[in-house]
Amino acid sequence: MLPYAGAAQAGAVADDLRRAVSGSAIHLGDAITVVLSISIGIALIDLETENDESVLAAADRAIYEDKSRDGRATARIAVQAGRRR
Repeated sequence: MLPYAGAAQAGAVADDLRRAVSGSAIHLGDAITVVLSISIGIALIDLETENDESVLAAADRAIYEDKSRDGRATARIAVQAGRRR
């Protein structure tokens, strides 16, 4: 949660997180290595009118839209009704 962050700030944080995780590896055994990537959904909301469920639903939609459009290891911003980017 980034209260009071706009689209640019939230996108920059998401990109920083994505770059920090991308390509990191976890070694699980002699022959098993898992390479990490993350996709991040960003929901811009009105703190006065939105609830937790609508925020999570918007971020979830953004992730799935992003994965279907651009693949993995990306970030997408979902703009709620009444909000500007």
